[in-house]
Amino acid sequence: MKAAAMLTAVLLLGMDVGSVSFAGEEVGLNQPSPQPGADAGESCRRAIEHSAYLNGGELFEAAEACAREEAADDAVFLMLTGQVRALTDMLLLEPVSESELSIVGELYAALYYKYGGSGPDELVRDTVRATAMFERLGTWRPDFSQRYSPGWRFQRPVDGDLYQSMADHNMEVRLAKLERYRNLLQDESYYKVHRERQNLLARNNNRIVAGTDDADRIAELNELAETISGSIPVVPGPRPPRELLPYMAPNARSPLEELDTGD
Repeated sequence: MKAAAMLTAVLLLGMDVGSVSFAGEEVGLNQPSPQPGADAGESCRRAIEHSAYLNGGELFEAAEACAREEAADDAVFLMLTGQVRALTDMLLLEPVSESELSIVGELYAALYYKYGGSGPDELVRDTVRATAMFERLGTWRPDFSQRYSPGWRFQRPVDGDLYQSMADHNMEVRLAKLERYRNLLQDESYYKVHRERQNLLARNNNRIVAGTDDADRIAELNELAETISGSIPVVPGPRPPRELLPYMAPNARSPLEELDTGD
């Protein structure tokens, strides 16, 4: 099954986003993963040390461990590298069966509905922290040796140079989107609108009822945000290298471009 068709099939499966599991023999890594029952601090530290060897699901779980330790920057780093790792695996590592495809579906759902964010506003708006995050992400390179497993059995062989090229491109897409988001949040007019909108959504548990005052205000804020964002420079996204085109849907944007913008 080709990568674009595989992602379409995953969407149609309608996986339960609350049941993401990556256990099994095929999850073995080059470096030891955090052990069940390990305290969050140890899991966080080990994940940072071995992030290049972890698959997408493991990176997301490690991000939660760091969040429990209130290591916000490490948690965001692991979440963002998890996004890149997960998408690269889904695009290139074709599952060998329908049962394996269901695991891909769970990861896809987790990526979009739980782990697709960009991090807390205070990190994005802090020039020092944001710059450090961009540097960390820019130097991260995922391992793709023979022992690597995404969490499912996949069709082999997969060229290592092709895998790295896809990972690099996905990271470039994510960094461009993060840069755009940072530019928006550092504009005080936009940030004021953004915060009011976020507060309204939080007050309504992210469920706005049409016809209410809050729904009307959300619509007004959306228009304001669109107007303000039009005056803020757009960071162009990278074009994929030619060798990656067969693995992407024709004329499709990278799924990383669709992840949470925060606005």
